[in-house]
Amino acid sequence: MILEMMRAIQIKSQKKFIDEIINITLLSKQIKNQEKATKIYESCIRYIFNIRDDIEVEEIEEKVKEVSKE
Repeated sequence: MILEMMRAIQIKSQKKFIDEIINITLLSKQIKNQEKATKIYESCIRYIFNIRDDIEVEEIEEKVKEVSKE
């Protein structure tokens, strides 16, 4: 999951980047130790938002909610 996050940072297209974050979010929900997975996921997301200034938290939240409904 961490490697996928680090690779996602390099994606230039905002749409592709958000799609990849969605995939990583879904992947993190499949990990058995959810407490540990959540901590790792949150740390990675914080890092990404410190690096990428072209993405807003609300954009990611909106997409995650859409995918979660499916």
